[in-house]
Amino acid sequence: MLVERSHDCYIRATWQPPAIEYISPSCERLTGYTAGECMGIPGFIPDLIHPDDREAFRTLVETPVLPADRPPILRVRRKDGRYAWIEVCTIPVYGNDGHVAAVEYAVHDIDAWKEAEVASQIFCNLSEPCLLARSFLSHSQILSAGDPLLVDVHQDGSNHSEK
Repeated sequence: MLVERSHDCYIRATWQPPAIEYISPSCERLTGYTAGECMGIPGFIPDLIHPDDREAFRTLVETPVLPADRPPILRVRRKDGRYAWIEVCTIPVYGNDGHVAAVEYAVHDIDAWKEAEVASQIFCNLSEPCLLARSFLSHSQILSAGDPLLVDVHQDGSNHSEK
């Protein structure tokens, strides 16, 4: 089965009653936990979700059809204790009666993307205009603090060393 070899983790859950039917082996690559560990303990998966993302997770599991253009982005705790960023796409599975019978979740590891996003923000924060502004502010704050070793430049252009 193609899903068995994918880097993404796939989960299939029945809708009513809610129960996990399948978790792909790639769950272990993503979280450090085997599919058996994730399925074997009730409430195990919700406990892995970062506390700040639990409301989004609740919406995810309570809503079978979510907009495909805005998949939820969550953090999940790995077995080693660190959090990994994931993006979850939902695929509703309809029964013969036309109602949702199950939901398949495609869980994509976006840690590298999030790390690049943070690096980009840091780089932008260190851009030349920002550095010049910070340098000016730092210099102004030092002068206004009255450091006796600094030269005070007056509006008339004269320099006076403070003692």
